[in-house]
Amino acid sequence: MRPLPVLLAGGAVLVTAASVGALVLLRAPAPAHQPPQDPAARAEVERLVRAGSPHQLVALYTSWAHQTDKEAARERILDALLLTPPTSEGLKLALDALASDASPLEDSEPLVDYAAERMAALWAVPDTFKYGRDLMLVQTTERPRVALAASLARHAASLSDQQDPEHQTRSWVTNDLVDVYYQSSPRAQHRITRGLEQLGATDALKVIAGAPIGELSLVKARTHQTETTITDLRARTNDPALRDAKEQLEQLDTLPRPQ
Repeated sequence: MRPLPVLLAGGAVLVTAASVGALVLLRAPAPAHQPPQDPAARAEVERLVRAGSPHQLVALYTSWAHQTDKEAARERILDALLLTPPTSEGLKLALDALASDASPLEDSEPLVDYAAERMAALWAVPDTFKYGRDLMLVQTTERPRVALAASLARHAASLSDQQDPEHQTRSWVTNDLVDVYYQSSPRAQHRITRGLEQLGATDALKVIAGAPIGELSLVKARTHQTETTITDLRARTNDPALRDAKEQLEQLDTLPRPQ
């Protein structure tokens, strides 16, 4: 999804017709599992959205931490923050809101999951995708890091072979997830692992699990390719053109095999 066109008029945020579809998506009904929600909280959020006060929205999001009757209102705050132009500023504001909760990451984090789902649509723009990867690597708190990791993995996994013919996007995100895995708590690591599973990153999962390098599929494939080449060369050592291959084969035989 391209950055949504948003205009400022008299301090209020106005969303142009081109972004109506996206705004409807961002205002999707609350999940059925939510407990009863506080209508006054939603009204206060809408007032601040109309006033064009994103920093006050961040403060309000922070003040309602762990109040289950404010969950829908906090989702609306995240939506409004992500719509703040330019896209880079909207992302920073949403991540600031997530980072404001300094409590340990929990097994169930519906707002982190919600933010990840909403951010994933932004990565279709190449510059925004690169910016999101950079943002993930510099996060110092877990909720923003996990939300970015989940959203980037969701985006990369959704690309077709035509969109990502060499799977370069998957490789970039896989490498980034491995980097942030080692900076994270066990609960965050579990969520990052889910992202790697979504990407089908078998070798990366083996690496973080401590598997020996010889167990990696890439290494096995290269070893098989090398052994096949050596076998073929040995079969052809009587070929005058391959007389110099004997010494090279002997050198290869002395190389240690992957463990």
